[in-house]
Amino acid sequence: MKVEEFGIGYPPKIYGKKFGNTLYSLNLLPFGAFVRILGDEESSDNEGSFTKKPIWQRALILLGGVVSFWAVALIIIIFVAGLAGVPTAVSDDFSQAGKTPYVQILQVSPHSPAAQSGIKPGDIISQLQTTNYKLTR
Repeated sequence: MKVEEFGIGYPPKIYGKKFGNTLYSLNLLPFGAFVRILGDEESSDNEGSFTKKPIWQRALILLGGVVSFWAVALIIIIFVAGLAGVPTAVSDDFSQAGKTPYVQILQVSPHSPAAQSGIKPGDIISQLQTTNYKLTR
């Protein structure tokens, strides 16, 4: 099939370069990518047209787009989870493990409300109330 354009992001176009019969473009809205195939939007008599291919080939092309979308999404999620970590649920029943869960302050931004209230790195939050926090040092 003849590919008219392969675009990263969605238009408006920032930059485009034509190699052979295909325009490769970088677009302003970074929410995905697209491939414009000859005959995808309107019927064409060209032999390289999407509409001239058998239904099973058209279905494979559409399936390939969906699979690549999910594969890229999975790679992005794995990358972000590797950088930021993944939230983990903690059970309230630690009696069998002999451990007591706690929340410890790792960092306090200077001049923040937390710093002004006396919270310091290393503090452990042992109890939360609606108006006051009880800190353990």
